[in-house]
Amino acid sequence: MNPLKLTVAAMTLTAVSQLTYAQSAFKSSLPVKPAKGVTVSGTVECDGQPVAGIKVSDGYEVTKTDKNGAYYLKSKKKNPQVFISVPSGYEAWRDDAIPQYWADFTETPATPERLDFRLKKRNDSKHAILVMTDLHLANQRNDVATFSSEYMDRIRKEVKDLEAKGYTVFSFHLGDGSWDEFWYVNDFPVSRLRDTFNRVSYPVPLYNIMGNHDNNGGEVWEADKDMDLEAAKPFMKAFGPRYFSFDAGDVHYIFLDNIIYRNESTEKEKTEGIAGKRNFLERISPEQFDWLRKDLFDISPETPIVIAMHCPLVKYKGVTDDVEYRLEKESAETLLDILAPYKEIHTLTGHSHRQMLTRMPEKNIVDHNITSASGSTWWTSAMGCKSIGTDGIPGGYEVFTIDGNDSASNSVKHMKDRTPSHVRNLSVFGEKSATIVKPLHL
Repeated sequence: MNPLKLTVAAMTLTAVSQLTYAQSAFKSSLPVKPAKGVTVSGTVECDGQPVAGIKVSDGYEVTKTDKNGAYYLKSKKKNPQVFISVPSGYEAWRDDAIPQYWADFTETPATPERLDFRLKKRNDSKHAILVMTDLHLANQRNDVATFSSEYMDRIRKEVKDLEAKGYTVFSFHLGDGSWDEFWYVNDFPVSRLRDTFNRVSYPVPLYNIMGNHDNNGGEVWEADKDMDLEAAKPFMKAFGPRYFSFDAGDVHYIFLDNIIYRNESTEKEKTEGIAGKRNFLERISPEQFDWLRKDLFDISPETPIVIAMHCPLVKYKGVTDDVEYRLEKESAETLLDILAPYKEIHTLTGHSHRQMLTRMPEKNIVDHNITSASGSTWWTSAMGCKSIGTDGIPGGYEVFTIDGNDSASNSVKHMKDRTPSHVRNLSVFGEKSATIVKPLHL
């Protein structure tokens, strides 16, 4: 198999509220016959017909639907949701921007319940991903209005152009779509972000992962509480599981939450509604690694793997060309060990508000650290200047196009420039000696 080939270019982005949640509320007429001990069961169907072989998980256990489209889990409901991994050739049903690939538990852990899902067929062998990160909407600095107007105009044009070229298009947001510090004082919690995407009629399926700022800073720290889970619940209610996967074309896409939110107590003055420091660790939890091993169990080493997460895998070491792990070392090494059998891996990350491409050919990995959509969290654009990130690159998004498993391109787009200021074609792994590409100063 030839490595995916990527192309990089750049454009600049800038919504709001009928609150809806995207979880599946579908009720299927297909039969289920849960055995004793099964606490969650249901079906997956398409056009009224059962779909076999669909992975279903509660975040801990992973099973598959049988020939009748039915699944059965002896779940302890430690996570508040069940979710499916949508295979190639299908997409989860959606009524708005967010696909309905999960459902919230409504019963106690010991009480059996049924939760069903439905799919639609799609041809995704040739597909494109519009990737944003760090949107930081907080109802200030004219951010919501800017995103809702000129930013969305640019995104709609991008989608239209891609679809005209025959691509099936969907979108990722890599975390920090909201801003925890201003959830309460500006009345803009993460649910309002969800509402914003609906109000602007976001044009394609939008998959979201958590960033540190997508946690509830109003959650009070307690040493014996699973703070990371409790602080994540508003995000999960609005956008779904903290980690999940799906397939499109020949690629397996994985979404991970690599932020452990702590929000430890502090005596310092805090923004209204905030209970702690809003501190966090850049780490992947053990239960995610357990789930990831199960998710990858039947995925061929020949399959290209794309992992979307908030914190970059690596960072520059001082002002040198050397790189070191940005993700906590133990987490990074565990992740790389799990991925070791795979011949081609890409990580899509945000968090830094910079543009950086790092190749690790000895690990078959390329880390794409993507510029923030908000630039410097809307500071420069609010003053009438170009929206730029911390490295001087205009705020924007990145587009990846995949046609089969042997060619792809990616373009960095700056929201306000109608033509890319930088385009490059490259082999993903390139020369074995080329381990890093410096930030693209466009």
